Amino acid sequence: MQALAGFQQRVELKPSQPLADTQGVGMASATRATEIIIRLNISAEQFQRHYRGVPNVEATAIDGRSVVLPASALRAHVTRDGVHGLFTFRISAAGRLLSVERRA
Repeated sequence: MQALAGFQQRVELKPSQPLADTQGVGMASATRATEIIIRLNISAEQFQRHYRGVPNVEATAIDGRSVVLPASALRAHVTRDGVHGLFTFRISAAGRLLSVERRA
């Protein structure tokens, strides 16, 4: 995962837990966010690992944040080709994952 130069924040999205700031950059900016937009390009073969026990997907949001999200949140969007496209992850003020929507 590569973040934009100078942007060090890493967040973890989990349906049942608040966002976690794993680098101590300050949760104020992460907990105020209502959306995180991520472009995903995961082949079907790569996503099969998540069915075999790898619980998380690591990605970089379009704003540069490194994000760890539960693979289970993407299962509704898996096609025979994998998971591809631009997705909006909506989070509550408490940092809980509310929904995942494919944008394009």
